[in-house]
Formats: sequence, structure tokens, C-alpha cells
Amino acid sequence: MAHDGDETTEHMIEGTRAAREAAEEAVEDVHEDADELEERLESEGLEPGADDEE
Repeated sequence: MAHDGDETTEHMIEGTRAAREAAEEAVEDVHEDADELEERLESEGLEPGADDEE
């Protein structure tokens, strides 16, 4: 028989795992977006990471 504390801990662990998975997916999405932006810049003859000088 599980104690309330055990159930709460398990619930917290599951929540942490779900949050970690969501964060990992978000990081992957950001990397994909950055790659797409870099490709767009290069296709327009611009250098990714170059500073604008005025």
C-alpha cells in the first residue's frame, strides 16, 4: 500500500519528466528554426552572425 507521500513523490517525478521532455522538444524546435533562418540568410547573400555596421 502506497503512502500519500510516495504518491506525491511519484507524481512530482512524472511531472519533472514531462517538463524535461517538453524542454528538450522546445530546444530541438529552436535549433531547427535557427537552421532555417541561417539557410534563408545565406540564400539572400547575407552572413549569419554578421553585425550591421552603419
